[in-house]
Amino acid sequence: MNRMIFYGRGFVGLLLVQVLLFGCATAPMVKTERGPERFRNFATEYEKKGDLRLALLNWEIVVSLGGSDAEAASKISALKAQILSSSAQHFKSGVDYYKRNMMYEARKEFLLTLNLTPDNAEALGYLKNRLAGEDVIQYTVKKGDTIKGIAQKNYGDQQKGFLIAYFNNLGIDAKLVPGSLLTIPILEPTLLGKQIEVPAEGVVSQQTESKPMSGKTPDAKGAIGEAISFYDAREYLRAIAITDKILQSEPSRKDARDLKNTACYQRGKGMMREEKYAEALKMFECVEPGYKDGNQLASVAKKRLADAHYIRGVELFMYDKLDEAIEEWKTTLSIDPNHPKASSDIDNTQVLLKKLKEI
Repeated sequence: MNRMIFYGRGFVGLLLVQVLLFGCATAPMVKTERGPERFRNFATEYEKKGDLRLALLNWEIVVSLGGSDAEAASKISALKAQILSSSAQHFKSGVDYYKRNMMYEARKEFLLTLNLTPDNAEALGYLKNRLAGEDVIQYTVKKGDTIKGIAQKNYGDQQKGFLIAYFNNLGIDAKLVPGSLLTIPILEPTLLGKQIEVPAEGVVSQQTESKPMSGKTPDAKGAIGEAISFYDAREYLRAIAITDKILQSEPSRKDARDLKNTACYQRGKGMMREEKYAEALKMFECVEPGYKDGNQLASVAKKRLADAHYIRGVELFMYDKLDEAIEEWKTTLSIDPNHPKASSDIDNTQVLLKKLKEI
């Protein structure tokens, strides 16, 4: 039996080999007899939340685990049609807003389009060529950076690397030159899943950082009022960017420091409610030690983020994407070195990969 034939048998074949190699006790956390129901529940919950793509992914996992499943097959077909229909509607709305010179609303609709169909070239074209510069940062490439890695760092999701690649006219696997600059679009908090981190080293574009409601750029003395206005409008990232700029020139400004703490804390709590734990953790880490219960919330966010990466690794394993599963479990351990299962699953899967190469 060669490796290609073996992979053609899918997850069941992989699981059988793993049981033979390691025994049932060392298989990943999802037991095969409970796996379909587990992911059926995930799919149902994501549908209720309106996350169509994750619902579709979990229904597809149900089929991969359970074979013939009429309900899952029906759901998959319906979700694919619904995703295409919703994507088309958001794109049409984006174009309508653009023609009416309502750029903020247009941008939101095009991002919603990409949330449903990430390879939508028309939506990407509008964002890059007609709405470029509205909300971006300039990221300085570091040694060892990859586009997917930068997406993971900034969005909490390496799958959004396509957006960075597109905005910079690069292939997704392009080799990056340390010291070069990449344009990274800031994503709205409720659109593509993860909001970009407040950059410590990147430079926020002037349009994003301090775009005043009055149309005039405030000076350092008046900037705190501008930050307060953004905070009151719940545009916490803009408030944080302005307070950061103030503190760079006037580190002793208590009003700016207090506002930054409050904005980071509120943003973090909002991300926790939306189960966006990577962004929540970044926000709580921006809060000064001892501010309210920021430290405790950071610990909770870190644990939930580690668990999310672990579960993602299990899903990839079930799709026979063993190398990617290992990377997710490594990320789990980088967040929580004491995770109870990730280390053993990495070891088991690496042995499995080695055996596959020998077949």
